[in-house]
Amino acid sequence: MIRDIRTNRRESIQENDVAEDASSSIRNMGIGPDQTIPLQEFIRAVATLKLCGTSMKETFSWKSINPKQFARCLIEVCEKVLDIFEAEPHLLILSSPVYILGNLHWNLKDLLYF
Repeated sequence: MIRDIRTNRRESIQENDVAEDASSSIRNMGIGPDQTIPLQEFIRAVATLKLCGTSMKETFSWKSINPKQFARCLIEVCEKVLDIFEAEPHLLILSSPVYILGNLHWNLKDLLYF
């Protein structure tokens, strides 16, 4: 059985793709991010995905998304973590404008998206 699954791989597997596929599979099973799943069941699902060769997207690329919807989700996440960040003892409160300089590490495409 395993030999048959391996010979039917659709394409090569990237580690990030497998993790994303596992996450999608768990969501498709109706298990939310705040729920628990038995470790053995999770490992079995990931192993199955690795054997089948699931790869949803090109490595280091964004899927096609709605920019307005993404912006709303990003703002919602920022609002939800605000209290957590404000409680951090190392928080710096700065006045705008703030300029952050550094190496983009090949993330120019992501920076231009925003």
